[in-house]
Amino acid sequence: MGRIDGGKNKEEAMRSLKTALALFIISFLIYSIGVLYYEKAPFLFDEGSYALMIKEFSANPAMVIPSVTGEHPEWKPPLFTWVYSAFYFFLKFLPLQIETVIRLPSAFFGAASVSLVFIFGEKLYNYKAGLFSAAIYGLFPLVVFLSSLVMMEAFSSFLVVAALCSFLYGRKGLAAVLVGLLALTKWLYVAPVLIFIAVYSWQRKKPEDVLLPLAAVPIALAFYLVLAYFFGDANHAAGALFFDLLRGITEKTGQGLISPANFNEGFGILMPLSALFLIALVTNWKYAKENLPITLMAAPALLLPAAGQFIFWYVSPFLVGFTVFFGRMIEQVGEKQGSTILIILLLVTNFYLADYHFYGAYDTGVREAAELMKGKETLFVEPGLFFSNWKPITREYLGTDAERLVLEQWNPGFTFYRFGDSWDYENLKIEFMNGTNKTYSPPCVEQMVVHTRDRATEYNYSIKIPDCYTLIWKEGDYAVYGKME
Repeated sequence: MGRIDGGKNKEEAMRSLKTALALFIISFLIYSIGVLYYEKAPFLFDEGSYALMIKEFSANPAMVIPSVTGEHPEWKPPLFTWVYSAFYFFLKFLPLQIETVIRLPSAFFGAASVSLVFIFGEKLYNYKAGLFSAAIYGLFPLVVFLSSLVMMEAFSSFLVVAALCSFLYGRKGLAAVLVGLLALTKWLYVAPVLIFIAVYSWQRKKPEDVLLPLAAVPIALAFYLVLAYFFGDANHAAGALFFDLLRGITEKTGQGLISPANFNEGFGILMPLSALFLIALVTNWKYAKENLPITLMAAPALLLPAAGQFIFWYVSPFLVGFTVFFGRMIEQVGEKQGSTILIILLLVTNFYLADYHFYGAYDTGVREAAELMKGKETLFVEPGLFFSNWKPITREYLGTDAERLVLEQWNPGFTFYRFGDSWDYENLKIEFMNGTNKTYSPPCVEQMVVHTRDRATEYNYSIKIPDCYTLIWKEGDYAVYGKME
């Protein structure tokens, strides 16, 4: 029988194709259910800003460089917004909640990543190793969670594993293009791809194979800066790119290079893979060395949390290395009839983090409070602590003094719900109370919104509500006051 696809016969190739398709369909259904489950949850983390960027760009793609509330923050390259805006253009006509419509592409890219992890693991090792790798990856709580949100990680991870698959299948030009596209999305996420390609090529005495993917990064970033020059601000875009590298050590963040608290968070979010990975390095170094490209691709996920500016989703592009590391291990252990315990440990215990607090932190009432503010002169009183001097950081990082962009850091989803259908940006005035130790008596305007509770802040101030206000709505973490006639 004829051999196709790198040595596979037709039956093997068809089995692999059917498996990859089945993994995609199953994963897409699971992640779509997650999106629908979250439809009543307001946008959280950075979702509000990204959702508004998608909506604004979809309405005016000729701007090229995306905006949010009319500002061009250029905090990341534009590919993510371009792609999700294309999805939004078609999905917005569906009779679904706006949160569902904008989040749904992440379910697609998350499911596609599961299929590609299978293809990657199969090509690197064998069918069983690929299947185990895809199962671990697809069921990992962080992957499930990020495949249900409108953030860059699901799309970025898809580009990561797509580039890896292309390289293994000998399509080095396509791999380089995908690395370039990844740089146009979230450029530091090219690290796991370049680590794998560099080590894999070095082992096979073809170090030159890394040159083309490596060159794709500066080429892509230069292309982005050219776009920013003509359609935005090239200096600002360049500053934002390099600020990503420097923000972990800059004094302006109020945190240093090393953060034990962040390390505990990052290590915990990867459990149990993080602990098992360290155990494997200590007890089975021979296995780790034999699988050095995968081992080194996974290792930075354990080091990243030590950075002062670490956020837990930064580890997501490295999960491909983690899952294939253990997928291969399960496949090998299975040959010795000892895989059952390891499979249970890796797949079932992952769910202990499924309801962990990282995955569900948002303020209740943000959607309703923002809706009540539309079209009205509003004073927003914000007590929350993010960084003590986040405003000057935002001024440097985003190149703007627009406080409405800063506000999103404390009130996830606020900018979308406040400005998604309204352009009255100047009607919003913000009073930041962080670090204030006094009694604050706000001025009388048409409406006042008080963020009444922030989980990270011990309040050192009090608010004296003037007689000109009357309470018109209070729920969860927000209180809305109207001006008495």
